[in-house]
Amino acid sequence: MAASKTQKKTRENKKINWTKKKIVAAAIIGVAILAAIIFAVIVIVNGLGRVRPIKSSEQEATVVGECAGFDVRYEELRYVTIVCRAELDRELGAYDSLDLSEQEIYEKALEAKVFEKLKENYSVLALAEEMGIKTDSYALKREVQKAIEKFVNENCNDSVEEYKTALASMNMTDSLLRFVYKVDIVEGQILDKLIEDGDRIIYSVDEPESVVDFTEYVVNSGDYARTIHAYYPKTSQYIDASESLERAKATAAALAAEENDEARYSMMCSAIGSAPFVPGFSLTNDGVYFTRGQMGEAYESAAFALEYFGTSEAVETADGYYVIMRLEPELEGARKRVNELLAQYQYSVLYSLENEQKDNIEFVPNEYFESIRLIDIK
Repeated sequence: MAASKTQKKTRENKKINWTKKKIVAAAIIGVAILAAIIFAVIVIVNGLGRVRPIKSSEQEATVVGECAGFDVRYEELRYVTIVCRAELDRELGAYDSLDLSEQEIYEKALEAKVFEKLKENYSVLALAEEMGIKTDSYALKREVQKAIEKFVNENCNDSVEEYKTALASMNMTDSLLRFVYKVDIVEGQILDKLIEDGDRIIYSVDEPESVVDFTEYVVNSGDYARTIHAYYPKTSQYIDASESLERAKATAAALAAEENDEARYSMMCSAIGSAPFVPGFSLTNDGVYFTRGQMGEAYESAAFALEYFGTSEAVETADGYYVIMRLEPELEGARKRVNELLAQYQYSVLYSLENEQKDNIEFVPNEYFESIRLIDIK
């Protein structure tokens, strides 16, 4: 029996209603999925984890200049200034203890030191961008978040409040610490790429033959030195700087007067044993290996200028005086320390590239910076 017009109309209305319900349900599901995606993106971008980013104050977030195309914020300027002031206090004396002419010298030295130190992080970022490494990727933000979480876990008893206290004690902000971690992670990516590309760094611990070649390089290239030294600190509870210098000069003169290599080596070992104790500083008579660009300029220049078993005069550095003896590199000794020496070599190459960048960039202060007196930053 054929359906009536009324029955047909009813069935059509039911179909329409069912279709509407499916559309609404699909829309609700779509909105939910979209919301989940947006939340996931927010988590990735902002690194939302147990330790969420802590907003800097208005002053901390204020841009004070630029370096290599990157904005430099007040929070970084403050941290760097405090670090540089501590260094200058050791070199020139506390600012408040100086007379007016000395204070003027101090302030000029402080600005120069701050400007130079501000370039360090941006030389890394500039090098990374030059090599095609992204410095603001989602993956990098996630790595930074992991580093922050680990810091809070290991140093702050997993407490955000303790984390805030720790930041204050370090004269840092959460934003600045995240920036420091970012630079550190990017630096590791640069090193990985240098090793992978084999352009400047051609040795890898994953390739045994490469390690053998590197060991030969340490011994035969002339770019590695093996030294022992007697060290006399400028600041010590045992002796003052002038006494350190006199003792270093006396040691250097005695060594230079000894013509026999073995006797001179024994004398140097005795000098090492009799040098003032410095907490955290130790040296064996086997010596240390280093490659060019790794040590301070004064130490390195003196060491590479020596013949085997030759000794230096008293070499002045920022922290003290060294009397150096150069020893002949040994293949077996290099093999025992190959991983350590390889890391030293690789980072030396990395730092030389960063220094090239550093020489080519400048910190350019803005008008806000001009309103700041560095010596007043606390």
